[in-house]
Amino acid sequence: MKNILLACISLIILVSCGANKYTQAEKNDTGAYIAPGYEKKKYKKIMVIAMLQQPIYRKRVEKAVVDQLAARNFNMVASTEIFTDEMMKDTVKIRQTAIDAGVDAAIVLTSLGTNSKTVDRAEFDGSFYAWYGMAFAVIDVTSNDAHVTYLQMDFIVEDKRGSQYRVALPINTSNDAAIALDQLGLTARNRLLDDKIL
Repeated sequence: MKNILLACISLIILVSCGANKYTQAEKNDTGAYIAPGYEKKKYKKIMVIAMLQQPIYRKRVEKAVVDQLAARNFNMVASTEIFTDEMMKDTVKIRQTAIDAGVDAAIVLTSLGTNSKTVDRAEFDGSFYAWYGMAFAVIDVTSNDAHVTYLQMDFIVEDKRGSQYRVALPINTSNDAAIALDQLGLTARNRLLDDKIL
């Protein structure tokens, strides 16, 4: 009976330690997945691919990331400069066209959805007005909408299988689209540099 109990406890400890070690190898302290064994290197040309339905959004998102990384002397290209919408349906053509263009790494952005929240606030402004002899407090009511769009960013290298890096990027899309695109470009650039992917 003692041997069976000892064997069960040993098995539980072995399994729990193995799971913790696997989880720690996959995620860094910022919550991003970095493939085990990934080493930063200089890439010849990096392509940005935004997997979005609307071509105009796809082009603007890709340009925002390309501009930020090109400003840091990375050789960048947007997929909209190389691929047509028809090519995006054929992965074999995509791969071959990218190789022909000298691309050896890609940043792939995929929409994970938008989180929206409306906050209503009623505030007494300190004044009163009279209406037929009765006093009423003046209340200002304001509504604020907050929209956060989440994009998944993957970094794919030509000679490796699967994503070498993956992180979710929260982008505040409540205000102007140009501001949101600038924020996306900066956030993507900073994450790739801070996590030592580029």
